Amino acid sequence: MRNTFKIYTILTLLHFSFLGCSTTVTKKTPLNVSDVSSVIENPTPGQEVTLQGKIIGKIEKCHIFTDGTNKILIHFKDEKLNKELAYDPDAMVEISGMIESGVMPGMHHFEGGHHVNIPMDTMIMVHQFQTISTN
Repeated sequence: MRNTFKIYTILTLLHFSFLGCSTTVTKKTPLNVSDVSSVIENPTPGQEVTLQGKIIGKIEKCHIFTDGTNKILIHFKDEKLNKELAYDPDAMVEISGMIESGVMPGMHHFEGGHHVNIPMDTMIMVHQFQTISTN
């Protein structure tokens, strides 16, 4: 009887060990894109992306980011940064964030009486930001 109890206990512990080992953690890996144009041409909502370029302007609560291939709207998760960021259009920055698509479909923006040529239906929700170099 005692040996049967020991065997039962060992089997139970092994069973729970296997359950613990079978837990999988899913993590989205950064999207392998080399430029803003790639993000705009093939937006994958929820996908992480890291890009280098410049912040060249601001539209309401969003900023305009470019790497020279195209422009895209970015929005900082940190609302304080959205309001207080004093951007230098000559500073090279690196942003990391999540692609959002279909955010403002059909929206057109005019700044100072001029049409801003920028896609308004895809943006990046930035959670990491750093200045790489200033000129």
